Amino acid sequence: MTIRRDHSRLREVAAIVAVVLCGATVGPAPLAAAQLPAIKAGPGNQVPACVTPAQLTRFLKTRHHDLDPRLQTIAQHYAQHGRALGLRWDYAFFQMVVETNWLRFFQANGRPGLVSPGQNNFAGIGATGRGQSGEAFADVSTGVLAHLQHVSMYAGEDVDQPVANRTRLVQGWGEIPNWAHRLRRPITFTDLTRKWSPHDRGYSDDIAAVAAQFFENHCTVRYARNDTADAADGTEVDEPAATEAPATAMMAPAVAATVTLSPDPAPTGSVRTSLFRKLMN
Repeated sequence: MTIRRDHSRLREVAAIVAVVLCGATVGPAPLAAAQLPAIKAGPGNQVPACVTPAQLTRFLKTRHHDLDPRLQTIAQHYAQHGRALGLRWDYAFFQMVVETNWLRFFQANGRPGLVSPGQNNFAGIGATGRGQSGEAFADVSTGVLAHLQHVSMYAGEDVDQPVANRTRLVQGWGEIPNWAHRLRRPITFTDLTRKWSPHDRGYSDDIAAVAAQFFENHCTVRYARNDTADAADGTEVDEPAATEAPATAMMAPAVAATVTLSPDPAPTGSVRTSLFRKLMN
């Protein structure tokens, strides 16, 4: 069973964002499964410089005003571990937002999901239903690392000493490298969603919708103004890694000029770990 609101407006924006970020000409965008970027970062597929822990934390707080203090640094952990693993960690962060319903760990109907906040499990790893509430990790950083290692595995990477038992189990099956090899191209987050939650055709769209909200609202001139204000009041300003892409002048403005989002769009929906029985997650 799924609880889903109509996100056609957000998905239209997400489709446009995907086209702009891929450097293609903006035209009529199909609203099929969103085409998300490759999991592995590299030339032409870098985390935009406007994606910083400070900006991501602001983004979370626009929808979760009373964010648990111990989760205030979660974006920093995604950046730290994601850079070390060479991933597009920004999209892993957006996946986390979808999986946890903005770190509320509640479904849209107000009921708690299978995973509780104290488990530090931000992607429902091992939460297969049937009484299985998923794995628990020692702290926020370890939970983030477990998520990113699981994502890295789907890119065909061999994860050395996985944190999560589920990652170790799935990796031991030996199916992912063969699947990745058959695709004969870099594995994308869209590919990942088809394995992570194979019965939910809108999963990649929901991740893209969250990404669209972030890029439109935090990768414009407001992004520069916010960081300037932070510097003035003594707030730490994040410096992007040298390998991350500079924020281009055309990316977010092109989206903003095409579609304007409402000030507070509908939530992406429910805590997915309580609603979908994933075959390999």
